[in-house]
Amino acid sequence: MTRTFWDISGPPGGLDTYGFQERYRYDSQYGLAFTYMITPTLVSETHYGYSADDLPLTGPIKGLQQAKDLGLTGLAPGIPDVTGMYKVQWSGLGLTGIGGLGVQCNPCNHDPVHLGYQSLSWYHGRHSVKAGFEFRRNDYEFYSPSADIFGNDTFSNRFTGFAYSDFLLGIPTTAARAFAPIKQSAMVRYYASFIQDQFRISPKLTLNYGLRWEVKRPWTEANNLLSVFDPKTGKIVVPDAALGKVSPLMPTSYIGVITASQAGYPQSLINGHNKQFAPRFGVAWRPLGNNFVFRGGIGIYYDNYMDKPPATSVPYSLTEPAFTNPATNPTLTLPQVFPSTGGALSSVSIPAAYDPNLRSPYSIQYNASVERQFGDTAISLTFVSTASREITYGRDLNQPLASLTPYVNAARPFPNLPNISYFGNGAGHQYRAGTLQIKRSFVKGLWFQAYYLWARDIGDVDIGGSVEDAFNRQRDVGVWSNPPTNRLFGSFIYDLPVGKGKHFLPNAGRWLNSILGGWQLANVYVYETGFFLTPLWTGADPTNTRYTTSITPATVTLRPNILSNPNLSNPTIAQWYNVGAFAAPSPGAFGTSAQGVIIGPPLNNLSSTMKKNFNLGERARLRLEFVAIDTLNHPALGNPDLTISNAATAGHITTVGRGADTTNTRQVQVIVRVEW
Repeated sequence: MTRTFWDISGPPGGLDTYGFQERYRYDSQYGLAFTYMITPTLVSETHYGYSADDLPLTGPIKGLQQAKDLGLTGLAPGIPDVTGMYKVQWSGLGLTGIGGLGVQCNPCNHDPVHLGYQSLSWYHGRHSVKAGFEFRRNDYEFYSPSADIFGNDTFSNRFTGFAYSDFLLGIPTTAARAFAPIKQSAMVRYYASFIQDQFRISPKLTLNYGLRWEVKRPWTEANNLLSVFDPKTGKIVVPDAALGKVSPLMPTSYIGVITASQAGYPQSLINGHNKQFAPRFGVAWRPLGNNFVFRGGIGIYYDNYMDKPPATSVPYSLTEPAFTNPATNPTLTLPQVFPSTGGALSSVSIPAAYDPNLRSPYSIQYNASVERQFGDTAISLTFVSTASREITYGRDLNQPLASLTPYVNAARPFPNLPNISYFGNGAGHQYRAGTLQIKRSFVKGLWFQAYYLWARDIGDVDIGGSVEDAFNRQRDVGVWSNPPTNRLFGSFIYDLPVGKGKHFLPNAGRWLNSILGGWQLANVYVYETGFFLTPLWTGADPTNTRYTTSITPATVTLRPNILSNPNLSNPTIAQWYNVGAFAAPSPGAFGTSAQGVIIGPPLNNLSSTMKKNFNLGERARLRLEFVAIDTLNHPALGNPDLTISNAATAGHITTVGRGADTTNTRQVQVIVRVEW
């Protein structure tokens, strides 16, 4: 009779922060059994910010009560009763301003993640089938009052010739206030289901195959406070229910606001993505017995295409322009901290634009390896590749073509608006790597592992990044900075063959053996070639594509022209690359240099340790250890100054440290530890 098993596991509530995990098992021979396990079933929570309610000694100062006690008027209507106070500043006196501090939130950001899952396993003959589903909900809450919420007045020598005298008379030079903040409370849901079978065709051949289906719902906001820019109409789009929540300060003559229905958008402004099918396949084959195995696999994996919702303060929460008191006849005096009617806004920041059918980026990952064991030593050769597709990237929707025409006179889709970020799919990269590894089990006092990795990653823009030229993403294709091309890693642990019972001094007496015997040596060695670095140039915009409100070009940082190979055969700290291989971009054009054309300094690091345990009676022992970091004294150099327009420092290395290695010289430590 074929014996069949069923396993069902998962949290009963699915969304409990902590709960009982249930597990049932059905065995066709013995019947049903079940167990409960206490386990956290989900979850991470992220908090940013703190509350001044926690301040010691003096306790919190409530801004509304203080404003009432001082008789202050002119504050914005409906401001919350949070910790803070009226803000006063002086110009030209060197005095530290007072107030404002303590206007905090508890918390400013609250990003809980809720997770629920359930799985089912079925074992029948040569099949091991597993299926299940997962539910995840991400919340994003943001609430942060402005430091100017209880008023912010600055006093100078405008009226009396002395700033403190102006303050004593209560006549500010400039004044600002803030309206009540709007709490954003967004949520996104994610569903996934899967089924996978491990099929043992024979003792030498096993197949794994399965399918995963993922559904990413669009972000929603509790009060519909979402907004995007619509390239078709040139207006801000909000959900239908949010139109009445637009701030009365919104300058509709500068940019209009329309509903999602009017613009042909979904009420979530971005559609969800339901067609996320991710097949996986793997194989393990032992054609020459148990000491030789071939493994391979391929699969599709989806990423989250938006970590945060397309929510913004515009057009819901806006700040009035600062007020300047007339010099000849001041109209604002304390206790009024701001005029009852503020000035009108002439412009606002523009929300980002999104493709309403934005898709989730995905990667096609595949690998193949051959492994062979010779006694206590195993050798493997592995190839790995990751092809990322449909990566979400940004570009300036309002960028003009590079030319000699000044920006303010150049033809743009929206001539009255500044730069506008537009996010859509299309970027990608291709990672390939090969690894040769040898590993020995700990036998006869020796263990070691070593591998050589060759890798290359070529792509254009990482997820959420932006291209330099909105009309030419292809020019951003290049070698990504990390990983380096070559990486050699080796480590070993060796029990020195000295002392009683060992090859050397096998008959050593107690005292001699306690001093010379039992020592263990270990080393870790890493060598990496340099990262691929990108040169930069800073100056007046030669492309005339960066936003400015005057005929004067904006100051920008762009890639320069490349004239020759910048990498030197014998680079030094004072000149790591040939700065003369680059030049400023030509007028009216972007630079010709690709990304990653400079090879940075390599990493060459050996760390060592030597240790021994001394027994101190039956229950205690002393451990003596000598540790050397960067044993060969090869400091990890930082990257050179990549901005070629920095005439004094371009090409120079002035820092030490690469990744986690921030040492600049060899360090030796002696560690003594007593255990009992």
